Amino acid sequence: MNSYESAVGQLLARRIQELIGEKTHALAEGGRINESDPQVTAAAYMAEVYYIRALRDVMRICQEVESDLRKTG
Repeated sequence: MNSYESAVGQLLARRIQELIGEKTHALAEGGRINESDPQVTAAAYMAEVYYIRALRDVMRICQEVESDLRKTG
């Protein structure tokens, strides 16, 4: 793996971690609470949770690709 590939992998991983942190913080702050409609709040909460899970999946894939590149590089 060359230094460019390594840098790209590190940048992707860092940005994904930032997004996970931002989304987790937003959930903790309750920014999506709709006091007049708990179903809307629940749906928004679940959407954020699914987004965080998807980001974690992407992070895992990036780590696997980086590992594979290191083995072949």
